[in-house]
Amino acid sequence: MLGTLPWAEYAVQPLVEFLRPIPSVILLPLVLLVVQNSHGTEVVLIAFAAVWPVLVNTVYGIGEVDPLARQTLRSFGFGPAAVAWRVSLPSAAPFIATGVRIGASTGFVVAIAVELIGSGMNGIGSYLVQQEGGTAGVVPLIALAVLSGLLGLLINAVLAGAERRAVRWHHLQTAAAAGGWQLATGRGSSPYFLPPSAIVSFMYRQWFDGPASHLWLTPDATGNLLPSIGRMLAGLAIASLTGIALGVAIGRIRILADLAEPLVHFGRAVPPPVAVPFFLLVLKTGTPMETASIAFGVIWPVLVNTIDGARHVHPGQLETARAFRLGPVQTLARVILPAAAPKIFAGLRLGLAVALVMMIVAEFTGSTDGIGWEVWTAQATLDMPVIWGAIVLLGLLGIAANLILAVAERPVLAWQRGTARAG
Repeated sequence: MLGTLPWAEYAVQPLVEFLRPIPSVILLPLVLLVVQNSHGTEVVLIAFAAVWPVLVNTVYGIGEVDPLARQTLRSFGFGPAAVAWRVSLPSAAPFIATGVRIGASTGFVVAIAVELIGSGMNGIGSYLVQQEGGTAGVVPLIALAVLSGLLGLLINAVLAGAERRAVRWHHLQTAAAAGGWQLATGRGSSPYFLPPSAIVSFMYRQWFDGPASHLWLTPDATGNLLPSIGRMLAGLAIASLTGIALGVAIGRIRILADLAEPLVHFGRAVPPPVAVPFFLLVLKTGTPMETASIAFGVIWPVLVNTIDGARHVHPGQLETARAFRLGPVQTLARVILPAAAPKIFAGLRLGLAVALVMMIVAEFTGSTDGIGWEVWTAQATLDMPVIWGAIVLLGLLGIAANLILAVAERPVLAWQRGTARAG
């Protein structure tokens, strides 16, 4: 519907753009309190995580349908439903399939994460928790990671597709959505759903009402927010540098690709939360475990995209480099990396979303500070302002991270836009 009604897309898009970056696992305490059922909670969180890629890809696919094809069917007397069934949906099918594939993979990750964190649940995640406290060692954990990887490969094989495309951001409509939220929750009829005014007021007092000497950050912010952001950035940096270096090597060296690619495709199919108990067993509770968990989740989209970008450098560019007698290092810096940059940035964008999810999962399971730890502690005391404040903060953090990456991407890829215009 959104893809065929521009006004509806324009009105709903701000809400989608805000909710989409929120890691679904951060909603676990809230949904568990509302649903009061562990299995129902898991289903709700899986649906929340999976709906956004399907929704965004479907809207984009419907928007890309050729208007002439629709007009042709209308001229033959077909109604809106027939036009949608015969033209819009078939034309948008590749985009919808992409969204379903990404949604299925995301749902699989969230299912394991919820089972890993929550109590009273059955599944791979809960089994991991049981084995973590047992005496069997790392063998069951590795075996279960292998099983999860095979399931992930099966999901990707069944639901193969292309990449998704982000939607635009509109500040005015965001304010309208927040106003509607305020009106709907302002009466205080439910203790679980707070109005935005109360959430923003709490966020200010809790995290941003400190002295100017500490950049207006409170002790709670320096004790929980900054460690979370620091771990996320550290894991993102480690995974990005490692993924880009390995990706270029695998993408350009045929023998290395033949040896490493099967392991890469298997590793990327393993849901990252599965590795958290392993890191917790090996590294114990603390920052190293959390950083390693984040890096493990982020490295795969960066690595796979870098391999693809480095492998498909135009032969004419490489031939020109040889004609000018550029050495290997110069060819790498002036030809291969710039040509692979669009794919690398695509991997970094996907890695950002994974970093937020893994930050929360790691802090839920093995931390004594951080945003996730604070939310998990707040659940025990039904401290709804903390839970809602963290949800909003993570949504804003995801938006800010994507904007920063877009700003960094613009000058790096300026040459590509110039080439496209010249062509």
